[in-house]
Amino acid sequence: MPRMQSKIPARKVVASSIGTALGVLVIYILETMFSLDIPTGVQGAIYTLTSFALGYITPPASIDQIEVAVEA
Repeated sequence: MPRMQSKIPARKVVASSIGTALGVLVIYILETMFSLDIPTGVQGAIYTLTSFALGYITPPASIDQIEVAVEA
């Protein structure tokens, strides 16, 4: 089974996590500043889109490589 060369989380994974946090902040700002009541399903879509967008546009780091396992 392939493994990452490093135990450090991949840059794209970290970016996706930050994207989810940004989605939460966007929803909070919209609901508090504009007195909006955003439905739960729409909130989930915002989380998904921000997470995907940041993970997609972030390039992989040079240490984010797969280690090939040698089978005996």
